Amino acid sequence: MIRFGGMRKTLEGMRFDWKKLIRKEHNTTFYWVGGALMLIVWEHAANFGIEASEQAATRCGITWLLVVLAYATARVLKKRKRLGNGWPAPPGASPALLTSACQLFPA
Repeated sequence: MIRFGGMRKTLEGMRFDWKKLIRKEHNTTFYWVGGALMLIVWEHAANFGIEASEQAATRCGITWLLVVLAYATARVLKKRKRLGNGWPAPPGASPALLTSACQLFPA
C-alpha cells in the first residue's frame, strides 16, 4: 500500500524549473502535437470523407500554426540563452572551476 503521509515534506524543498522543461522538451512536444493533429485530420477524412473534413482540417491547421509559433519562440529563446544554459553552478563553486570543467566536456 502506498503511503502519502510524507509527500508534502518530501516535495517541500523542491521547485519546478519551467525553463529547463521548455529548453529540454520543446522538440518532443512539437513533434507529438504535430503528429496528433495529422492523425486527427486523417481519421476524420477516413471516417467522413475529404469534403466533410475541411472544417476539421482548417481547425487543425490553425492549431498547428499556433504550435509552430510556440515552437519557434521556444527555439529562439533557447538559442539566445534566455532559458538558461543548462549548467547550474553548484553552491560555492568558483567561476574558474566551472570554466575548466566545461572545457573537459564540450557541448
